[in-house]
Amino acid sequence: MGAYVVLQSTNLQVANNSAVDFGANTSWTWNFTNSSGATTNGSLGYSTSPSNVFQLSAVGSNVTLTLQGNQTTGFGENQPVIHITNGSTFNGTGANQTLIYSTVTFAPSSGNAILEGFNHVLTVNQSGTASGSYHGFRIQVVETSVLGTANKFFICQGGTSGTTTRFEINSSGQIDNYAGVATAGNGVPSEVADVNSSANSSAISSALLYAVPSAGPAAYRVSIYAKVTTDASTSSTLGGSSGFQISYTDSTDSTSQTITLVNQCNSNLSGNTTSTVFVGSAIIYAAGGTNISYSVGYTSSGSTPMEYLVKVRVESL
Repeated sequence: MGAYVVLQSTNLQVANNSAVDFGANTSWTWNFTNSSGATTNGSLGYSTSPSNVFQLSAVGSNVTLTLQGNQTTGFGENQPVIHITNGSTFNGTGANQTLIYSTVTFAPSSGNAILEGFNHVLTVNQSGTASGSYHGFRIQVVETSVLGTANKFFICQGGTSGTTTRFEINSSGQIDNYAGVATAGNGVPSEVADVNSSANSSAISSALLYAVPSAGPAAYRVSIYAKVTTDASTSSTLGGSSGFQISYTDSTDSTSQTITLVNQCNSNLSGNTTSTVFVGSAIIYAAGGTNISYSVGYTSSGSTPMEYLVKVRVESL
């Protein structure tokens, strides 16, 4: 047995903590209709089968279900516009349990309409002394006790069955599937250090490049780009006699290592022109809790010294 309320030009007010009793029915539907009662524009339903489910739906054509909040003093973490929670826990041991589930079929026969499965528009319009930042989208998982071994923060799937994984981020924050291909190790490289030094007219000796986290050893790719920006009045050598070096502590046996990078372009480093360029890179395995540093040699003669720029990047692999 169903129940319905027809809203015309009056407001229906329900007191705090009051109840609408639908009796001992195993299912019911509360319909919201237009003033003529001819079309059902929305409904709130409940059913004990299969699993005590409340369903809020909009039916008919050109119907939008809107949930809206407005508070000029701002919403705190415990004052969301939409708050979904369950008082107990999900204790199922069989099939997947889903908090929010939406299924829509997009089947136009002509035209160039685009279906947007999720469109979140967040307008930021700060002024005055406001300095707060925004989070466009946040996934927060409280991992009190995690026993599974295939935990994911984010999964994108497609294909004819909708189950082909195209992109995936695991619970360690690593991209373990990219463009439909499973990745290995730490997934996709990430840049962890960036040095841009210009107008150099002397050598750079053992400058700190990156402090390796103590959490553990890792593989890193170090890349150096250098270029003469001012010719010496007589002669110069980009990188001098010692060249471009990377120093680190090896993760295998904690020995100190120094690598001299090889120039990977055809530039003559003693050319003493602004077309003199050095490009080099190396992959290293650095121990946790140690430092990676770089050095650049320098040779210049004449009243006007040679000046150069150097750019160094470190990627975690």
